[in-house]
Amino acid sequence: AVVSTQSTGYRDHFWLMLAKGTGKMISLSVVLLFLTMSRYLLTKLRATPLSKFLALDQSIEFHKAIGVLCMVLSAIHTFAHLAHLAYHHEARGEVYLKKLFWIHKETQNFGWFGTAYPTGVLLILIAIVIAYCSHPYVRRKGYFQVFYFSHMLYIPYA
Repeated sequence: AVVSTQSTGYRDHFWLMLAKGTGKMISLSVVLLFLTMSRYLLTKLRATPLSKFLALDQSIEFHKAIGVLCMVLSAIHTFAHLAHLAYHHEARGEVYLKKLFWIHKETQNFGWFGTAYPTGVLLILIAIVIAYCSHPYVRRKGYFQVFYFSHMLYIPYA
């Protein structure tokens, strides 16, 4: 439903529809990442009748699963944007690598480069750092601080 409502205006652009839809799913998943680890919310939910239906004790496993989902969706989102950029600019006879690496007149509206691609690259890098530092061998080998501070990158990511 998220993909179909987001992409109705782009029927002729499959890759853009896919990128927009996965972008909206990433936004929802990032909110769920935060909510699954909110101690205050989990404590309040345990005091409600909903606690009988929700698996609140498995919130860490759910958080990990949503994290993996976010990484997969981010990969699809990135690939879809690259494919759309390649297809769109190939059809117009332009070299899409110039736009991708911000050396193009259309992307120089905000100084040396535009804002969409640099922020996307930064968010992908932050997500990779968080994902890498989340592995058990980082947390359990005495590097919990690395795990903790990498997760503080969630603030600029969200």
